[in-house]
Amino acid sequence: MPTAAKTLQIFNIEMKSKVKAHTMTEDVQFWKWISVNTVALATDTAVYHWSMEGLTTYAVCFLQTLRLCTVA
Repeated sequence: MPTAAKTLQIFNIEMKSKVKAHTMTEDVQFWKWISVNTVALATDTAVYHWSMEGLTTYAVCFLQTLRLCTVA
């Protein structure tokens, strides 16, 4: 099974270097920068915040009880 939707990498383009990397246990369905230093990640079961500061990976914000869906 490909891990493309599970592999997260943040790069600093100006310095041409990788800032952080992590492999999730489930596919990321949606992501969005919510501040200068934090990315929100949504999977089928939870929403996480991943901070670029410090050595931590990510923190669970809340668990989802309904599956994400797209409105046509």
